[in-house]
Amino acid sequence: MLRENALAIGISKHFTIFDKGDAKHAIRDAITAAGIDPKQFDPGKIQSIISRQKGNMMTAEKYRETADNEYIAKIVSNVWMRYEATLREEKALDFDDLIGRTVSMLANHQEVRDKWQAQFHYIMIDEYQDTNAAQYQLIKLLTSDSQNIAVVGDDWQSIYSWRGADFRNILNFERDYPDTTIIKLEQNYRSTKAILDAAQFGVGRFDFCTLGVWRSRARLARCCRGLRRPPGKRVGGWRKVISQTRGILLHRRHSAGRETRLV
Repeated sequence: MLRENALAIGISKHFTIFDKGDAKHAIRDAITAAGIDPKQFDPGKIQSIISRQKGNMMTAEKYRETADNEYIAKIVSNVWMRYEATLREEKALDFDDLIGRTVSMLANHQEVRDKWQAQFHYIMIDEYQDTNAAQYQLIKLLTSDSQNIAVVGDDWQSIYSWRGADFRNILNFERDYPDTTIIKLEQNYRSTKAILDAAQFGVGRFDFCTLGVWRSRARLARCCRGLRRPPGKRVGGWRKVISQTRGILLHRRHSAGRETRLV
C-alpha cells in the first residue's frame, strides 16, 4: 500500500525496512552521537518508548513539544530526532512507520483512501483486544464506508498494554459499528470448572466483563485423552487453584502449555 502511493506522502517507493535489530542499532548510534552513554540509557528501552509513542500516532516533533523539562523525556526526544534523521538518510521505515505512515496517508488523501476502501470489501481481524491506537485508526479508515468488518477478541485476554495495546478498542466496538452482531464463545474446553470459577470470580467483578464462561465435562475429557495429567489430587480450594494455575495464565505458545493445559 505504501509503495504504490509513496509519492503521496513524500517517500521513495523503494524504501527499505528497518527490522527491530536495525532500529536498535540506529538508536544506539543516535545515543552515541548525542554524547550519551549507552550503558546509562539502554538503547532497547529507548527503542520501546519510541515504538510505543509511534503506536499512539506521536511524531518526534510532537513528542519534543511535550517533553518540557522532564529529564528522561528530553533524552528520548534528542535520540528520537537523530534516529528519524537516520531513517531519512537511509530512505528507511521501521515497523511502526509502516502502520503510522499508512494511517497518515489514508487520513490525508481522499483519493488514496477511496482506492483502498474499494480494494478491501471485507476486513477480518484476530486478537482485536491487542490493537493499539495506530492499528485502530487504520481499521477505521479502511472500513468507514462499507462497515464490513469481523473481529475476534476477548477483553479478558488484553495483556499487552505495556506495548501499547488498548483494550478499550474492543469495548467500544459496538459504539464504532452500531449494527454489529455479537457471537459469544463461552464454552471452554481446556480448564476445569474450579479454574473457570476462580477466573470469573476475579475478573467478573469489573463492569465491562459480560462473558459467562462454562465448560463441557464430556468434551473436556475427549480433548484431554492421551495426555498425561499432572500428579496430585483434585484441586479443592481457591488458594490451590491460584497456585496451580499461576504458570499457565499468560502463555500463548502451544509448546509452553503441554503439561499445564489439563489443570
